[in-house]
Amino acid sequence: MSLYRIHLHKLLAIMYATPQRRRSILLEDIRRGQTALLATSGGDFYAPFWADAKAHVAGSGDLSQRTQARIDSNFRRERLYEQLKDGFLEWWTSWRRWQNEPIMLVEPGISGRLEFGTLGATVKVENLLSMALGGAARSTFAVYPYFREEPELDGEAWRLAVWAVSEAIGPQVNNSFCILDIQRGVAREYSQEHLRGDEEDIFISRYADALLNWSDLGGTVPDR
Repeated sequence: MSLYRIHLHKLLAIMYATPQRRRSILLEDIRRGQTALLATSGGDFYAPFWADAKAHVAGSGDLSQRTQARIDSNFRRERLYEQLKDGFLEWWTSWRRWQNEPIMLVEPGISGRLEFGTLGATVKVENLLSMALGGAARSTFAVYPYFREEPELDGEAWRLAVWAVSEAIGPQVNNSFCILDIQRGVAREYSQEHLRGDEEDIFISRYADALLNWSDLGGTVPDR
């Protein structure tokens, strides 16, 4: 597994990182020989937090308590876990003020992927927070998480994220979803107005550039 098969949130962080930061991320994965982490649900750090956030939404756990328990088991993660917790709860509290109907967590969550044949690459859009809203005639709302502290997800990066999620899972939820920048507690719900029509071209161009960097640094290129 490699940059040719990667989760959207990590690819966005790579595509919009500074050149120095991008090189550092790619070299770390290559040197450690753990490129499979690129295709996991966020590695050992983010996946447990996101599971705790889902439990909070489902009412089966308290995110503050669970976060403290994780910090107690690994104090080195305190700062980022606190930021993730605070950002998620800020968004969740605000969102629930406007969504006072009953909700039910949908498991397994909605997922999808983007195939880029010209690049020989796959982008995975998985592990969304998927919620059924309302009574018998339920609608589904999905939340795609962006975990990273840097780079901040804004401007063009937001547009590409919205486009990618819409392409991957939009029909499953009637394009009722948001991209949640967790550490900043900021979400943007899907709207066609966010898109300009050039997102696919920009995405492919930036992805191809990242793949070239990956190859130049010694990353494995799959057989075509």
